[in-house]
Amino acid sequence: MAGQLERGNTAAILNHLTSSKAVPSPRIKARPIRQPLSEDPEEGRWAFIAHPLDMENYRDFDRSLLSLEDDDIQELTSRWNDLVEPFLVSEARIETPVGARARGEFIIVPRTAEELIEMPGEKSLQEVRQALNMARDRGARIVGLGAYTSVVSRGGLHLRKEGVPITTGNSFTVGSAIKAVEKAAASIDLPLNQAQISVVGATGAIGGASAFLLAERAGGLNLIGNPRHPDKAYRRLLKTCARIYRHLLKKAEEGERFGPGSIGSWLLQQKNAPAPGESLARFLKWTEEIQQEQETPVKISSSCPDSLPESDITVIATSSLAEFITADMLKAGAIVLDLSRPPNVSRSVENNRPDVLVIDGGVIKAPGEPDWGWNFGFERGLAYACMTETFILALEKNYRNMSLGTDLNLKDMNYIQEMGEKHGFELAGFRSFDRPLDLNKWERFVDFRCKKDPLYR
Repeated sequence: MAGQLERGNTAAILNHLTSSKAVPSPRIKARPIRQPLSEDPEEGRWAFIAHPLDMENYRDFDRSLLSLEDDDIQELTSRWNDLVEPFLVSEARIETPVGARARGEFIIVPRTAEELIEMPGEKSLQEVRQALNMARDRGARIVGLGAYTSVVSRGGLHLRKEGVPITTGNSFTVGSAIKAVEKAAASIDLPLNQAQISVVGATGAIGGASAFLLAERAGGLNLIGNPRHPDKAYRRLLKTCARIYRHLLKKAEEGERFGPGSIGSWLLQQKNAPAPGESLARFLKWTEEIQQEQETPVKISSSCPDSLPESDITVIATSSLAEFITADMLKAGAIVLDLSRPPNVSRSVENNRPDVLVIDGGVIKAPGEPDWGWNFGFERGLAYACMTETFILALEKNYRNMSLGTDLNLKDMNYIQEMGEKHGFELAGFRSFDRPLDLNKWERFVDFRCKKDPLYR
């Protein structure tokens, strides 16, 4: 047993608790228990809290578990998760072309997304709080909340008083999503002011902010909310729509020019629209009236099957664990940006719809290709956008709460994008279904869009 512990071979230690007959590999080397990082006033200090999205991710944290089946890992975690506390998985250092440096640690909450959602709210929050306190005590000056650690803490709002600034990373995620949409559309010569864009999850922080910014560019916008709570979703989407209209009119007042056929150009033709300086309540009343009176370029829905078949571009940002976007929902030639983790787009789309381009959103290339010290499914130097916001704030030594709750700040979104560009963070190449986009699939999609593919005819 001592030998297995020294080698970090978790599977060998726990295999007797499962029904599996697999023989675990004895070649895994344990990482030594680390002391807190030493202070260097020239380096920013960060920590990022993550968790396994599903059973497969446990193998990313401990490669000895490759020898066990999913059912065995599920059996093990059900037995020992209540006994395991958040743990440090790795440390990493970032140095950017402008000479800034930051060092930090990745801390794991040993719960899958499903477990965090299904356990009592106070229990899941306590486990995240425990990880946050660990990060603070080890010297982190800014802490990022990854995946469902943000969801169960209400976008970090429940963790504001733990003695260390936090971020969900949603501001950089939104900015990166907009860039990805622009890049994908440009690659097939699709002008955004001629595109119908759907945002699934538009009542959430990422979806709502993405809709807000896409409205500046889009020809039409479908705001899609939660079908399980249609009345509540309608009121929230109506408010988002009203904010969009007021924002666009303010942009026009400041001299912004909107392309022909865009939402902005339509809005400027509405003679009875409120003045840009009027209250949100006034815009909300007008928005509801105009939704009932005429066809508008911003539509509100809780139904993907009704909205997605007309969408040239679909952005998905939900906290759902399900793959509910199916092959029959999507328009021929559509671009789909899936920001949700776990993903919401079904594998059936990859297999049955070569005419549709599915892109994994929120993947960033860090300057210098740093080694993160653990595997979360990417090639070296790649990171999620939510992680990247944490890195950027540490590099800037800007230790303050950011991107909390559901209403993101436009000023913060612009700031974090500017700082990301300053330090050399950029969009990674297109990825689809958790791997680099296959060149043949890309060429087939482009051929389809160019009406060369027999599928199109």
